[in-house]
Amino acid sequence: NDPKVLPFLAKLAEIFRNEGDQATADALDRQGELTSNRTLDEEDLERVCELRETGGRLDNAGAHDEAEEALVEVLRVVESALGPSHLDIVDDLNALARCRLNKGDFWAALNDYSRLLRLVEGAYGRDNALTKITYRNLERCRKGLANAIGMQHLAAQMSMMLRQAQRERTIQGTAI
Repeated sequence: NDPKVLPFLAKLAEIFRNEGDQATADALDRQGELTSNRTLDEEDLERVCELRETGGRLDNAGAHDEAEEALVEVLRVVESALGPSHLDIVDDLNALARCRLNKGDFWAALNDYSRLLRLVEGAYGRDNALTKITYRNLERCRKGLANAIGMQHLAAQMSMMLRQAQRERTIQGTAI
């Protein structure tokens, strides 16, 4: 937490950005956020702890919509204080992704887990346990999405078949 590190990273990012290397500049910006020593103030920390507990309890009880609201607010407050790429958001982002997966909102969970993967893989590497778990959860989201899409197609086909059968009965009924 050397106070000279953050300004150095910011200046280095600016140099790369001016040279047209946006990817390196973005990586340096992210590193600056990761090494930042920003913290939650006492009031926000108390609120976040309460919302985390409420969100977890509601998710475990199956009240996923209410849990999601609490967990979204937790993430909003923590990101506001620490930044969107700070490693201290990992647990909160994971909790929100898990809640959305439990809820069956596979698309939102996929987005959350994809973001989580970028954070943990970038910080800890591909062989880290959390990275591997995140990959597995991404796969669960993809399978859930595929199943949901398959069910929508099936429902559409069934609806079309029912309409066709009703038309045929109507035609046969008028012909008799």
